[in-house]
Amino acid sequence: MVMGVDPEGKAVKDMWKQLTPLLSRDNLSSEDRLRLILIFLLTQSSLSESDRKSMLEHSKLSSSDLESLRRLMLLCGVSMLK
Repeated sequence: MVMGVDPEGKAVKDMWKQLTPLLSRDNLSSEDRLRLILIFLLTQSSLSESDRKSMLEHSKLSSSDLESLRRLMLLCGVSMLK
């Protein structure tokens, strides 16, 4: 699935792979990580469970943040996190 183009005009595939290094940055707040992940998961339903788990592992979210994310997803009507 092509999601757009990068600055060089090349088709972007597997956007989560480009998002993962960003989520690993130490200078990114947990709130910003939650926002990025929530936006991504709400807009990209084709992400496999293993890819989703990998992305969340790199996000360095606390267990309470992960629980908040799960509840937000359920509130939005999307049961994507287990």
